[in-house]
Amino acid sequence: MNTSADLESLRVCNVKITVVAPYFTALYGQNEYGLCRTLAAHGHEVTLITSNRRMKKFYFDSRQWRIGRKRRARLENFDVVYLPTLLDAMEQPLMPTMLAEILGKDCEIVHGHEDFQSSTFLSYAASRLRRRPFVLSEERYYFPSALGARLLYKSYARLFCKLVQTGAYAITAHSNAAKRFLVAQGVPPEKVTVIPVGIDTGKFKKVDGPGLRNSFATEPGPLLLTVARLHPNKGLEYLIRALRKARAEIPGINLAIVGRGPLEKKLRDLTISLGLKEAIHFVSTGIPNEKMPAVYSASDIFVLPSVKEPFGRVLLEAMSCELPVIAARVAGPLEIVADGQTGFLVEPRSEEELVEKITWMVQHRIHAKDMGRNGRERVKRYFDWNIVVKEYLKIYESAIRR
Repeated sequence: MNTSADLESLRVCNVKITVVAPYFTALYGQNEYGLCRTLAAHGHEVTLITSNRRMKKFYFDSRQWRIGRKRRARLENFDVVYLPTLLDAMEQPLMPTMLAEILGKDCEIVHGHEDFQSSTFLSYAASRLRRRPFVLSEERYYFPSALGARLLYKSYARLFCKLVQTGAYAITAHSNAAKRFLVAQGVPPEKVTVIPVGIDTGKFKKVDGPGLRNSFATEPGPLLLTVARLHPNKGLEYLIRALRKARAEIPGINLAIVGRGPLEKKLRDLTISLGLKEAIHFVSTGIPNEKMPAVYSASDIFVLPSVKEPFGRVLLEAMSCELPVIAARVAGPLEIVADGQTGFLVEPRSEEELVEKITWMVQHRIHAKDMGRNGRERVKRYFDWNIVVKEYLKIYESAIRR
């Protein structure tokens, strides 16, 4: 629990912070949104600088070819500046005016996200010219698997990423896997602090939503939920196949898949070919962040079967809403889920383990509910934004006072 003394420590000094991210939308409450909102809520002056393009992670079919204009917005308690974007290739928007934008700002610290982004390199260059400390945050823990992209990223890493990593005052990693990835690239381990993504536990909590459950489940049995991009990294095909096997033991079990992505048609076709059309409900319309607690609360078990998962914020949201969770034993989920206490960890791609754990939770509902309650307590203790922001502020204040 956060005491008044804990929250007061967030106000040790008022810091002028410029946060830089390649994309930004408040609709889904991404990491930078929570960070900026919480920093500003505790008296700090925060500006987020980003591109004027839509994040393909959420708007995968977005096509924007015009450079567009610079625009400003006041979002709750912090400012957002959307910059003209020259091009947006491989989810790396190029904003030529980024350098001038930061040079013209009155800020004490610059905080960039992901070293391979051109916005990070430009904001780092601006911080050096302004003689302001630069903090870098990383969640990536692997290079792309496709050969061409892998070679390109590695070449970029040896040049621009290395420069940013060396010059940054401090680097934060969202997981220990991300820290190991940085250390393997030559970053001194003492320079990297692991700070997880946070969530607002005051907003994400169990609510009454039986009506929503009826819109997701076609049968009266238990309802599984996953919230994810429909992307190969999310391993959703293994969950769909596992569901068919689980229904042999638990007739009537349903699955709701909330998300969009390039694999939607393939996953829908797989669902039909396995005879699961009535058991699986795809929700491909965007659901605002503030409505997600009702979605989680309408479900019985949350499953994230990712093959690769840098963090897994949806696990925190589900746990904060008292759902027992099942997740793949990779990167972020390894640090979020207390195996056997708040849910279960399974091997990636293992349909058998998914079936085993899903079946166990359905057959041991009282224990599963205890896991859900334990999960909320774990999130409140380690992942609430008020807790997470304190760790960032320690770094900011150390950088400013150096």
